[in-house]
Amino acid sequence: MMKNPLSNISAFWRNFDFTSPRAINSLKTAIACVIGYLLVIWTPLPQPQWIVITILVVMSAQTSLGSLTIKSYMRFWGTVAGAGISAIIYLCIGTDPVGMTIALFIVVLAFAYVASSPGDASYAGTLGAVTVAIILLNPVVNLQIISARFIEIIVGIIISLLVSKLIFPIHSQHLLLHNLANNLLNLQRNFDRSLKMEPQHLEAEVDGLDAKIASSFATQRKLIREVGFELKYRQQKPLFQEILQTQIKIYRANNLMFLSAHVSEQSVQVISELTGLEKFKLEANQSFMRLAEAIRSEKKHKIEWVVAELIDVMEGEFKKIINQKQYEHIAYVNAFLFGARMFMVELIELGKLIEAIQRE
Repeated sequence: MMKNPLSNISAFWRNFDFTSPRAINSLKTAIACVIGYLLVIWTPLPQPQWIVITILVVMSAQTSLGSLTIKSYMRFWGTVAGAGISAIIYLCIGTDPVGMTIALFIVVLAFAYVASSPGDASYAGTLGAVTVAIILLNPVVNLQIISARFIEIIVGIIISLLVSKLIFPIHSQHLLLHNLANNLLNLQRNFDRSLKMEPQHLEAEVDGLDAKIASSFATQRKLIREVGFELKYRQQKPLFQEILQTQIKIYRANNLMFLSAHVSEQSVQVISELTGLEKFKLEANQSFMRLAEAIRSEKKHKIEWVVAELIDVMEGEFKKIINQKQYEHIAYVNAFLFGARMFMVELIELGKLIEAIQRE
């Protein structure tokens, strides 16, 4: 039976989050377009509708102030390049259709190549190509039209920046903290999953957890760069870079513990019998959750650490294994304890870095 389309619409509105960055950015884009439209009415420019079009291009896909600042900067230089090249083409070729066609092909080819690059230069390439196209394809091309198109696009960029900064600003720093809190819980789940000392656990459940963690690392790299363009939070960029590297080290240490513990059924048994292991798991899990809660609640939170003492207890058990001459166990137990100590050191460091972020 075909579903009623109205029921889908109703479900959408019931679950719609009006406080989400997407919803807020949509509202801000609409406000910016209204401001641009009022300028269209009051502006003597020949084709002021390009102000609104520019606002849509700049704002519709960017939710945070940091990302919009980066892209607006690149689009500004793309507009400058497009307008400058258009002026050179007009002064050298005039309005000759054949010359204009060849020039348009070459210039758009170059800008399109830049627009397809993986870096931020792609935004300069996109708006550079748009600027050249709307200028050279205008029914009348002269220096006055070129200047007008340039001013219209720049005004659109300025309106976008001002609205993003002054009306319900969405900071990359806030998005980064939200991502960090979620990733800490994913790292906690990964840790808990890895230390389930069951032989059959070697076939780990396929739940996309590793992919989520890797995706979070990539997102954090992007947001950290954007934080550097936000005047209010740019001084925190080095701290966030350290936090990202510490998370990666925690993830690697956890993987080392998992691989060492699950060499064989015998390795699972020996490591699972280490005194202090269960307490170590409990304390590490609680530490992850406390850190995530401290970030989400935005409250300064001092974390007490007892994990170091637990590692010492487990290493004492390791010495007993050596004394009992169970040499076949030494390598993987030693690797597990090395990973556990590295895990502990980085987890404590992560707590200190998060406390430093909260102090600023």
